[in-house]
Amino acid sequence: MQAFIDFLVNNYLWFIIVSVVLIFALIGYLVDTSEKPNRVSKMEDENPIIEGNQESIIESDVKQETINSEVDIL
Repeated sequence: MQAFIDFLVNNYLWFIIVSVVLIFALIGYLVDTSEKPNRVSKMEDENPIIEGNQESIIESDVKQETINSEVDIL
């Protein structure tokens, strides 16, 4: 038993470092598995289906942004 305690005392720093890494890995795993359903619903809300008449509005906005950026450069 004394040999085991001496081993722990001599290498306590390594045990702390490994424990912290494993705790962070566990926290990362739990966050990753619990957020997946929420991410999918957020992505669906942010990307609505674009209808035909909305595409021309989006294209004109892109052209306007291009014109504005060219004016800023000059």
